[in-house]
Amino acid sequence: MSNRTMATTEIEEIIPIVTRRARRTQFSSATADDITVGQVNKIKVTLIRAGDNDRTVFTPEEIESLARDIARQGLAQPITVRPINDSIYRFEIVAGERRYRAVCALTNGEYRDDSGNPITNPTDWQTIDAIVRPMSDEQAAAIMLSENVHRKDLDPIDEANAYRKRMDKYGWTLQQTAANVNKTERHIRMMLSLLDLLPEIQEFIRKGIISIQYGAIMATLDINRQRIALKYLSSTDKPVLREFKAIVGELLSEQAQERFINPDELIQQAVAQNNAERQADLQRRSFPIDQRLPLMEPVGSSVGATFEAYIKKLLKSSDAFERDCAGVVGRVYDSLLRNGMAFSPSVSPKRKK
Repeated sequence: MSNRTMATTEIEEIIPIVTRRARRTQFSSATADDITVGQVNKIKVTLIRAGDNDRTVFTPEEIESLARDIARQGLAQPITVRPINDSIYRFEIVAGERRYRAVCALTNGEYRDDSGNPITNPTDWQTIDAIVRPMSDEQAAAIMLSENVHRKDLDPIDEANAYRKRMDKYGWTLQQTAANVNKTERHIRMMLSLLDLLPEIQEFIRKGIISIQYGAIMATLDINRQRIALKYLSSTDKPVLREFKAIVGELLSEQAQERFINPDELIQQAVAQNNAERQADLQRRSFPIDQRLPLMEPVGSSVGATFEAYIKKLLKSSDAFERDCAGVVGRVYDSLLRNGMAFSPSVSPKRKK
């Protein structure tokens, strides 16, 4: 199911059936038009305001890209709004603020072509296609959350704040929150734990510098020990999860005993222990290893990219033996691909499911 279809289906499920029945309603004489509830209407952009969006970051680049796409192909999907009582605005956005921002940019003639002219006639975008649905604050909040989460419009910290806000404001339980967004309770709990992190660590997670998994692991630490854990992540180019868990485990132990360990010594001990375990594991290996071949260097986190880079390296080698071995390595890689144990870099594992 596409994201677009998913979002539309979820909106239909969340709003009570009575509000889905299309009917002619005059919301205000200022609209100058009758509005049909539950159907697509053309509404002046000046009569619409943004809702209480969980998403806090809209980059200029993504808005411009979407605006140019809308200028070329039109608005593929209408936004969803609800009527409100306000002295200036008549409607509030429930779903589609990014599309609304892009259309407003076209209305203002913000983007130009190579000749310096607006990419489209601003007068063509004084209105926007919108579906009007009366709904309560809680219904609107549920729809907005579902759309943002499933379209991946939220960064991890915004997502966590969105869950917390609804649990605090509407009394949603962990189970209700998980059900409303079709996520597991474990996922909701892990995301909420990120709110216990230092602001600087949260910012690293927003930017993808630190993964959610690493963030959730250190969230159980107090502020000072979070800084020690962060020091480990900052001091190594390739953090090892096993090392990191060992460090956090030791920090939790001292935290429970209210004692303090030198952070540099703790990190050194964890790294040394992991290296010792790795060497012991190497010595226990019973399969044959040809030392004439170079070691395989990882390429990011992709097994497929690593194998393909290694095969290319062997094929380009000046050593005839290494070139001959490329086929053997290729056979191993082919077996991994056929059995779903690795994926080509050009293929997303999600599409394989």
